[in-house]
Amino acid sequence: MFSRFVGIMLPSSPLHALLMDVWGKPLVVTSGNLSGEPLCISVEEGLEKLGHVADVFLVHDRPVVRPVDDSVVRVTDGRAMMVRRARGYAPRPVWRTSAAAPDVLALGAGLKNTICWLKRGVAVMSQHLGDLSSAASLNAFERTVEALGRTLDAVPQVIAVDAHPDGPTFALGRRLARKWNATVVPVQHHQAHVLACAVENETPFPALGIAWDGTGFGTDGTVWGGEFFVLEEEGEPHRVARLRPFLLPGGDEAVREPSRCACSLARQMGPWRTEGLDKRLERGMPVRKREVLEAMMARNIHCPATSSMGRLFDAVAFWCGFDGEAGCEGHAAMMLESWAAEASGEKMRGEAYEWVMHEEEGLLELDWRPLMKSVDEDLLKGVSRSCIARKFHESLANLAFDVAERFCLDRLVLGGGCFQNAFLLEGLAGMAQSRKCQLALPQRVPCNDGGISLGQVAAVVRQWKG
Repeated sequence: MFSRFVGIMLPSSPLHALLMDVWGKPLVVTSGNLSGEPLCISVEEGLEKLGHVADVFLVHDRPVVRPVDDSVVRVTDGRAMMVRRARGYAPRPVWRTSAAAPDVLALGAGLKNTICWLKRGVAVMSQHLGDLSSAASLNAFERTVEALGRTLDAVPQVIAVDAHPDGPTFALGRRLARKWNATVVPVQHHQAHVLACAVENETPFPALGIAWDGTGFGTDGTVWGGEFFVLEEEGEPHRVARLRPFLLPGGDEAVREPSRCACSLARQMGPWRTEGLDKRLERGMPVRKREVLEAMMARNIHCPATSSMGRLFDAVAFWCGFDGEAGCEGHAAMMLESWAAEASGEKMRGEAYEWVMHEEEGLLELDWRPLMKSVDEDLLKGVSRSCIARKFHESLANLAFDVAERFCLDRLVLGGGCFQNAFLLEGLAGMAQSRKCQLALPQRVPCNDGGISLGQVAAVVRQWKG
């Protein structure tokens, strides 16, 4: 089982209701599309693309104007939090600012894409569009840009894009800017994450923005994902802290194989390295493969450096027993969350591993090596993986507040896919009062890349105000 949660939906149209009346039992449902492609919205398209997948088609004569996926909402700490914002929620205004602000079209990121139009100070987000990994997805993306623009009668003065120069929205933004004679503004991925949460919650400044996710292009050319920013009233979020960087042997292959992340961390352990760590790698990875990865890292061949919290989750999950490839995005992290909840009865208990903080390259660097040594020692003692997973989550919650205290800030703004972790969020919310801090949590806008477009709009407005 990937997750301790089950998603349930009620019939969303009369046709669905009639079908359920006839069937009389729950149905397992999925979207009508091939993996990596947009939804099929016509009978002809469905028969052509899904004819080899589906045995039977239930069709009707009402044309579908535009593809809108199912929304996904989860209750965490008593609050409804958006995971995927689509049917029933979009398009709907999500933020208001000065009507004198420039009209902005924000194109989001390459994964879990949404777009956001700002017209006369009102920000309207599209439905979830998915990953822009295929030509069909990009075509559907462009159609949504045009359709929502027509609905709002909007022409952008500024087009905001993800700062990754090889990302799909970067190139598309430049092309659309020529069409509309607009200015292109690149926005760093993790700055957009924390700004989206800040403007949704109308957070007073200064505040500490925490962006924990998988990977995103950093301004220093490395792959970010475990970042802390100071948010002031004006200007760009100022990066003040990060996880200690490590290598991703094979790049995206390390995302699919958590053992690669564990191998990279093991290489950096130095005096913290233990016998158990090597034994775990021997069990979970062929000797020859590990030798190849070690050689790649030694020569820095296809091994980008990262400060990703998501990849740290993957490595700890591997240490605790996750083997093989990830079956979906966040698979290893979801398993780690499930193990943590098993040990705690859904609550944290005040036991945590320790972090070491020190200055490095003008940033506060958060060193995970002592933590990983403690994880390994617990495994050697026979401590259960559930207990280790819980202590790891508690260490992350402590880390967030410790960094806030270090910079004398009592407001925390959370963004990034790691905060889809309900156990981590509930732990943070539970600690906030005792640590005398206020938490701004993503709610109406997803904390994952589905909220990036709103953060890009907010970044442009901050530049305009400045």
